[in-house]
Amino acid sequence: MKNATLLGLGVSLMMLWACKNDTQKAAETTDDPATETPVATAPTEATTYSKTMEMQNTTFNIAVAGEELTVAVFRGESPGGSLTTPIVGKVTGTGMEDLDADGSPEVVIFTQEPENAMKGHAYGFSSGKENTFESIYIPPLSSDPAHTEGYVGGDEFALVETSLVRRMVLNDGSVRQLQYKLVSSSEGKSFEVDRVVEY
Repeated sequence: MKNATLLGLGVSLMMLWACKNDTQKAAETTDDPATETPVATAPTEATTYSKTMEMQNTTFNIAVAGEELTVAVFRGESPGGSLTTPIVGKVTGTGMEDLDADGSPEVVIFTQEPENAMKGHAYGFSSGKENTFESIYIPPLSSDPAHTEGYVGGDEFALVETSLVRRMVLNDGSVRQLQYKLVSSSEGKSFEVDRVVEY
């Protein structure tokens, strides 16, 4: 009886030792980098709009991918940097002009929201001398309640001579036109409303 008990105890110890070895082998296999499951990376957004514009020895490369707008500038063949900003709507056009007559051109990209009453947006960029590059602040329409009174959408933008012009439809069918001038300050360049016309 004593021998049978010892035999059973020995078998149990052997089984425990075998299980321990199997566990260690499984852990070693899991820790092996060669057996790790690779992590999938998200695909890069495709470019949906691109355009190159040149003026006064300055080149702007414009590209839209997903909901981001990237503008890169070159002075001759020298890169002057690039800026990326979120964008709303689809690009409907671009304009390029030396709006403040400082010898360095500005570029403005225009967009519309087809699913939101064709409301529009504009994104401006300025290339300065010595390869400086900055975005231009454009105040939201809501910054002046008088500009949004009766506004329903249908925005259209254009550069006319040295001004940025925005036309919008009002709820009585008339059109309001805002004319912006480019100004410079210690905080950078910005557009300010210079004239308002309704017709």
